[in-house]
Amino acid sequence: MTKRCSRHIVILTIVAILIGGSSLSAFFAGNESECAFGEVCGTSGLVGRSAALGSELGVLVVEGGSYFLYTLGDIHRFLAQVESTETYGVDFDLLRQTLSAAVNNIKNAQTAYRQLSEQADGTPYNMIIIDRLTSFNYKKFQHAAGLMPSVFDDVTAYLSTGDVRGIYKQFLTNSNSLLKELLILKSSLDAGIMPDLSRQWRLNQMCAQYKLFGQYVAQVFYAIK
Repeated sequence: MTKRCSRHIVILTIVAILIGGSSLSAFFAGNESECAFGEVCGTSGLVGRSAALGSELGVLVVEGGSYFLYTLGDIHRFLAQVESTETYGVDFDLLRQTLSAAVNNIKNAQTAYRQLSEQADGTPYNMIIIDRLTSFNYKKFQHAAGLMPSVFDDVTAYLSTGDVRGIYKQFLTNSNSLLKELLILKSSLDAGIMPDLSRQWRLNQMCAQYKLFGQYVAQVFYAIK
């Protein structure tokens, strides 16, 4: 395994611990979706991440997911700091610093997801995995796992047709949308104005929706093992 791959495995593990868990399967960064391409995971199907992480696709999946989760951590920290202003007053410098960290991390996620999408566009699908995705019983799985239909329906629309490339493009789109929202909030802080509460609610909702979207992708790939 290359040093770069090892580094990203460490990053993902740290992220999982920081967010509040020790199982990589709980997060979308380790979703094994790169197994849908080429012979990355072997012709027998999903055989774990050791082989997958040897590919550039595997590294980019982990890298993008890691930075995305770091962004969510920054955003949750920002919202907690906003909440504490009711007691301790507004510290604009602290709020700007936290949002700046979120902006930097989501830009890094953007870069990884853009590269991932470009790489995937030039890599043939592993039809063994695509067949598993297209024959999977998504409705039964949704009910059994108690997944939110409003989010899982979007995942189903991609994976039920074997459109894993579309998933990667959606990761990039979500990153773009999150960056746009962060920059709007940051512009208010830079002007010495607290962001409107409705925009903070919107940001929190986007975080929840995008995290669940990625998580549900991970759950499907783990279910088809």
